[in-house]
Amino acid sequence: MINVIALLIVVMVVPGIHVDGLGTALVAALCLWLVNAILRPVLISATLPLNILSLGLFTLVINGALFFGVSRVIPGFTVDSFGAAIWGAFAFGIFGFILNMLVSPSGRVHARFYRYTGSQRSSAPRRRGDIIDVEGKVEDRDHPRKPLGRG
Repeated sequence: MINVIALLIVVMVVPGIHVDGLGTALVAALCLWLVNAILRPVLISATLPLNILSLGLFTLVINGALFFGVSRVIPGFTVDSFGAAIWGAFAFGIFGFILNMLVSPSGRVHARFYRYTGSQRSSAPRRRGDIIDVEGKVEDRDHPRKPLGRG
């Protein structure tokens, strides 16, 4: 459903992309998901040298081509030009990412940043620099305040 919402936002924001209705958006979002899950990794692997030379910008062309291809397969989902497809694929990825961040419950994640100065003595090897410590907590739905795995 997040991809459907992201696609509807793209239709409103990017000129040159049109969807006939909610059913068409649902089918188009499903096809985009399948193409991005199956075909996109193969294409990115096949064009890896070109992608490295372009510093990853060729991925935008691949995403645009897949977006444009899905528009040619699904009736009612039209993209006017390849440029609109590139912008649509870019916006679809951004909006999908933002919606996933807002909607999906990933639990609580705590991030702590430390600066190790090396003044502490221990038998462990000494390292200097920044340390990032990230903890995630998973909670039981029946007892939301009691973290799992702890007595």
